[in-house]
Amino acid sequence: MEIDAASSKCLLLVEDCELVAQVTTDFLTDAGFSVDCADSVIAAFQKMENTAFDIALLDINVGRELVYPVAEHLAELGVPFVFVSGGHSGTIPQGLAGRPFLTKPYRPDDLIALLRGLEA
Repeated sequence: MEIDAASSKCLLLVEDCELVAQVTTDFLTDAGFSVDCADSVIAAFQKMENTAFDIALLDINVGRELVYPVAEHLAELGVPFVFVSGGHSGTIPQGLAGRPFLTKPYRPDDLIALLRGLEA
């Protein structure tokens, strides 16, 4: 599912598993996104200081941290995002509830379609 490079969106990927981050970056790049990865909450905030992101993909469990502070900041900035998780069983904070969520493993086409829907 490729798009014109001129319409490429800058995507923040917060994912602590290097292999998952690489595979996800590959298929998102193939779909036309410009991907910048962070493997922790601190790294995500550092990236957001230097880059204006159009959209984000956030693994809920990042190491021993939860990604919610990043999500709250993105929400304040008006940046759409999708939560993903392979085993999160906790409750999403009230202010973030109802955001798009995909369970790992997910199909790349399903994720791309969801991200495209958020771009509109």
